[in-house]
Amino acid sequence: MTETKETLKTALYQNHIDHGAKTGPFAGYDMPLYYKEGVIKEHEWVRTHAGLFDVSHMGQAMIRGPEGGTQCREFVEKITPSSFEKLKIGRTKYTVLTNPEGGIVDDLMVTHCDDNAYHFVLNAGCKAKDIDWIKSHLPGDIDFIYFDEWALMAIQGPDSEDVVKATLGLDLSDMPYMAMRALNDNKMFISRLGYTGEDGFEIAVHNNDAPDLWEKLLSDDRCKPIGLAARDGLRLEMGYPLYGHDIDDTTTPVEADLNWIIGKDNKTFIGHGRVWG
Repeated sequence: MTETKETLKTALYQNHIDHGAKTGPFAGYDMPLYYKEGVIKEHEWVRTHAGLFDVSHMGQAMIRGPEGGTQCREFVEKITPSSFEKLKIGRTKYTVLTNPEGGIVDDLMVTHCDDNAYHFVLNAGCKAKDIDWIKSHLPGDIDFIYFDEWALMAIQGPDSEDVVKATLGLDLSDMPYMAMRALNDNKMFISRLGYTGEDGFEIAVHNNDAPDLWEKLLSDDRCKPIGLAARDGLRLEMGYPLYGHDIDDTTTPVEADLNWIIGKDNKTFIGHGRVWG
């Protein structure tokens, strides 16, 4: 008899039900696809106000090496084609993991979060294989930490900054795009990025703190919960690649028109010979 895998739920699942979400399977999770007003209204709301997405099904991880060393930077330059030497602490890069054939294992966000430490955000559908891939190449002097008890939510849209200030008391007006900050004694991580093409933030907190934070953000009338169907439409509208559709393990960064992520001095990344062959 074939064993059936249990459908997972994020820490925000009950919040979605309480707000009238229509849920469905996505990357092994039961996720909100849309809410009462429907996908088109949600799409338009994000473009004009602020939408709140549950993206807790994505993977959050960190690598950390000996203080003062360069092991982590050298490692991320091995598993990705990008250069990280000039990336300042607190700043983020979009990049990809590559295999020996030059294909893309997955695309991801990498943040230089501390001295000899980097933070990863991994796609939900690929996070298990990504983690296995990263750990299989990990040197013995680097630790891998996976945040499996943390939630991740994204607030996106032109009103996002004002909503965060009004509800959380955080003035993020001086925070640049593609940057991350640790707040509340490392109990919250907030990044200014997202996958909708709008200004906005991704906020990571422990699962225990997520439901209250979700409701606090939604207490502002300018912010509404948005499902994954609208997120896919927003991504498509902006022309952002989706792993498994636009890129996969047979597509090289060059073939995917991602030459801009390849560091000109990175000659040692996995699959380098095939990418430039």
